[in-house]
Amino acid sequence: MIDDLKIDNVNGRIRAGVVVFSNRTRNIVALNTKRTNAELKRQIKGIDYATGVTHTSEAIRFVRQYGFREGVTRPGAIKIAIVMTDGISRYPQDTKEQSELARQENITIFAIGIGNKVDKSELKRIANDPNNKHLFHVDDFAGLHAIKKLLVLSACAVIPDVPQNLQTCSGDKETDVLFAYDASSLGFRKSEVIGRFVYTLVSSLDLSTGKVNVGRITDNCPRYSNIPLGRNIKLFTDLRFPGIGQLLQSMNQSFPTRLNAKRVGVLIVDESTTEVGIRTPPPSI
Repeated sequence: MIDDLKIDNVNGRIRAGVVVFSNRTRNIVALNTKRTNAELKRQIKGIDYATGVTHTSEAIRFVRQYGFREGVTRPGAIKIAIVMTDGISRYPQDTKEQSELARQENITIFAIGIGNKVDKSELKRIANDPNNKHLFHVDDFAGLHAIKKLLVLSACAVIPDVPQNLQTCSGDKETDVLFAYDASSLGFRKSEVIGRFVYTLVSSLDLSTGKVNVGRITDNCPRYSNIPLGRNIKLFTDLRFPGIGQLLQSMNQSFPTRLNAKRVGVLIVDESTTEVGIRTPPPSI
């Protein structure tokens, strides 16, 4: 995220601090610490994993009272706290109260739960509303990489005037936008991440004028996957996955018949999607 947000505590528009918590809270990097982009990354890579009791409430209190205190933050700067935890806080009620106090001080909180020992209800109380933009959950620490881009986009939405690849789509031209991905090949975890990413993109579109329509296609189930009860075992050898070709065909058929509308198809694939080598899209997309 340091590279994606161009974080630089010396000359950058966006600065970052790091606080580590377990039995106690440690301020590793303060916002006003003079660290270049490269120096920040080196220092963060050297942080050891802290074991012990999860004092989330104390960490949020520390960030609120000291991390963003006057003299550390810049006047008028947007304040964002990203809370990452792999356990349930020692004092849940205190954690809720400190999160609410932080919001009263205009601190936007993103909550990231890691692993199966977190309490999702608690994460919802920590994160800002709406939760679908400020709350994330991954299976393990390796899963953090999968949500990095989505987290960057969500953080950028809080920061005004930050250069983004997302621009508000508006104007007089009628446009139909269809997102398509093969959920059956991608699996639940990847599909969930993609779904939230698509939601972030769609949220950037100006739909109020009625000029822009959006849609999504994810159903690309294999043909002949359902076999009625019987004795014909040959049917079990005929499981055909449609691949990209079928997905593109479904996309083409799903576009409405608005005569002058521009048609935009966004196809999302990874290494698990079949027939990714297809070169010719359906006409008119």
